[in-house]
Amino acid sequence: MQRASPPAAEDGPSRIGAWVLAARPATLTAAATPVVVGTAVALHAGEAQAGPAAAAMLGALALQVGANLANDVSDFRRGADTADRIGPPRVTQRGI
Repeated sequence: MQRASPPAAEDGPSRIGAWVLAARPATLTAAATPVVVGTAVALHAGEAQAGPAAAAMLGALALQVGANLANDVSDFRRGADTADRIGPPRVTQRGI
């Protein structure tokens, strides 16, 4: 398996930017949508509570980000994230 050398600091995003890229924010709607729907149903039934809704949202988003990070690491280790990969480059693939 060939590993890319890390780019120079000026070539890549900041440390925080790299974490944001790795989290793949575009995928967070997949985690947020069921929580929003469930909260809307609870609101319609008159049972909605802000605390549990916020906790569910934070938990769902944390699970999605964790799954994204684990997937990136797994794909990188297996060699699945190569230059031939279709789609946006992953943080691990770019050596960030």
